Amino acid sequence: MFHAVVLLAGAGSAFWSWHAHKGDVFSPLIFAVCVVALMILYPQLRFKPQLRTLVIDEKGLQTTIGKKNGVRMWREIASIEETSDRVIVTTRSMNAFLIPTSAFASEEARIQAVAQMCQWHAAR
Repeated sequence: MFHAVVLLAGAGSAFWSWHAHKGDVFSPLIFAVCVVALMILYPQLRFKPQLRTLVIDEKGLQTTIGKKNGVRMWREIASIEETSDRVIVTTRSMNAFLIPTSAFASEEARIQAVAQMCQWHAAR
């Protein structure tokens, strides 16, 4: 996505310099608005509304979204962090699993799950 934005920005500046000589200010402005709109819409278009399942064990994390599934081994995990409303499991490629507090049966279950994840992660 970042590369596409840089490419579009470069194309936009070339577009701007060509039109700037003609005194056209609106075309580059429209182009910029379209780029921003695309950046806002992209995550919405890529959203997967299907039920998500996350299984965590001593091997790593297994996720299923609809008919797609994936596995992340503990060696691929960079960090495990807790906030007041979620557990954030970040991969080395900077993707993340955001696990809401509501995914756990209780606060005690959340504490135990995070402790177990940290133990498995440390043993990688």
